[in-house]
Amino acid sequence: MFRYLVLFFSLAMLTVTFNSPGSEWPIDFKAFGYHAHGNFLYWLFFASLISFVPLMIVGIILIASDLTSFVKDKKSKHIVRLLFFSLAIFIPLYRFNAWVFSEKF
Repeated sequence: MFRYLVLFFSLAMLTVTFNSPGSEWPIDFKAFGYHAHGNFLYWLFFASLISFVPLMIVGIILIASDLTSFVKDKKSKHIVRLLFFSLAIFIPLYRFNAWVFSEKF
């Protein structure tokens, strides 16, 4: 379950990188007497910015645990988890890093 949460955050981070910094995703949400409006892309950007370092740490921990379980058991399930989750975490991290420093700064 934890892996899917990490996958969700990394895919949300990847979604940010496919947009230009000036694009707008307007949102207007009313619920329970509260009103939220603004640009959803900015919210997603700040959530990605905050979760960058924790995702990197979690990615390293997941790769290390998958690698040790592969070395112990040598099953194909461990290879798939190692390749899929490591790529699914580190490609968005790399792309977000490149996007921030090439587009924003």
